[in-house]
Amino acid sequence: MTNQTPKQPASQQGQTRWDRFLYWANRFYESDRFDEFERDYKLVVAKRLQEAKAAFFENDSLWIEKLNHAMTAQPNNLTNWRATQPLMSWCRAEPENASLAFRFLWNTDDRVQQRFDQFMEVVSNAGQRIYIAETSFFHMAVDPLAFPMHRAMAVERAMDLTGYPEPKEVGIKSGETGRRYEHFLTFLDIMIKRASERKSFFVTGWMPKAPHGR
Repeated sequence: MTNQTPKQPASQQGQTRWDRFLYWANRFYESDRFDEFERDYKLVVAKRLQEAKAAFFENDSLWIEKLNHAMTAQPNNLTNWRATQPLMSWCRAEPENASLAFRFLWNTDDRVQQRFDQFMEVVSNAGQRIYIAETSFFHMAVDPLAFPMHRAMAVERAMDLTGYPEPKEVGIKSGETGRRYEHFLTFLDIMIKRASERKSFFVTGWMPKAPHGR
């Protein structure tokens, strides 16, 4: 008996890594409870972030408490209280510095990379630690459909599955938060384009808007 290598099913022959990634993305999207488990509650949280942002630009002194509510109230499960509560304590203790940081982050006249980097600089100079996940969470107040939250492990896994270069492979250092986030947005742009080219992929209603304002 000769050894033979099993052949791929006909449906998988010639598929690229992107093909397989988008196939499974579509399968998840087709779930009856996709919106309930993956989309709707995140938009509820984002709406609260937008309310905090609106209060900030209206000079409402309660903007920090509104921001805290967006993080601590159900149904938010996107942030870790160990990372966010020290930052909230700092915001209450140093509201002027906090205002400066969030003015940078929510300033849509600047490029996304600049928003992130200036925010991180103010926070870091104040002795606070914050990561790309929490920074991108706060940034969703600008537009959650164009600027979704960045979770490092999930993002890097998606890039690995599709063969898209991870940040370190293109010379982006871990501390370069703005560049890392823009690299992520470029990945999403490519994902949206490839998905829209697949006639079998139902783009409307699931895919975010193409990132803008960079």
